[in-house]
Amino acid sequence: MLEVRVLNPNALWFELGRIFFSNKYYSMPMQNWAGRRFIVHPAILNVQRWNSEWTGGALMDLVGYSSKGTKMKHLWETYVNKRKLVELKKTLHEKEEQPFISIGMNFNMNTSGKGGCLSSFHVLKDKDRWVVTIHAKIAEIPKKFAADMVLFSQLLWYLNLEIKEVEVRIFYSSMYWSIVGLRAYIPALGRKNMDYHGLPIEEPRNYQVGTQEAIAECRKRLIKVYGKKRVKRGIGKYINGRGEWE
Repeated sequence: MLEVRVLNPNALWFELGRIFFSNKYYSMPMQNWAGRRFIVHPAILNVQRWNSEWTGGALMDLVGYSSKGTKMKHLWETYVNKRKLVELKKTLHEKEEQPFISIGMNFNMNTSGKGGCLSSFHVLKDKDRWVVTIHAKIAEIPKKFAADMVLFSQLLWYLNLEIKEVEVRIFYSSMYWSIVGLRAYIPALGRKNMDYHGLPIEEPRNYQVGTQEAIAECRKRLIKVYGKKRVKRGIGKYINGRGEWE
């Protein structure tokens, strides 16, 4: 089991990269699927203060997504039942002043394949403490997971929980690190902080070509702004609470 406890969403994304590129890699129960994917299961991810003002824009750029692009539209259309979400918001508003609340909704979840990842979304209030618990089947680190986190943040915003600094707990049955997506960590963590474990992370691949190109373009933009030396050292510490580069 993998357990991660951090202060904010940015820290969660970075920590999952640090774990992979550290000696912890060798202690995790992993399977090599044709040199492409590495599995660990299950995983409990805890973010102690998740403010929905966090946009995830910088992380989405790193992995080759747009926070307002087709990926987010796809996630909303695939997983979020708008009727259930409206009901959840109405119930939350009606019960908000109560000392204890436990409510939630299911995502639209397919048995397998696309649309088979996110399961349920629960809101708990105990006096002044707010906790959101999310259950899911599988996560791909770092690319699709970045988009999942943006979806979670948008749901918090919709439910007017943005001023609560909610604790968010995410339970995944399994998760994997994508060889292609992992190159997004290079400018974020810096090469000197990364042990590739002999894996071909930076080698050109004949699949997910668009993702490779988008990640490379993001790195070029970061070099123009921060310089090659600074990006080589890793610029993850320069990201602010809203998910934008400072």
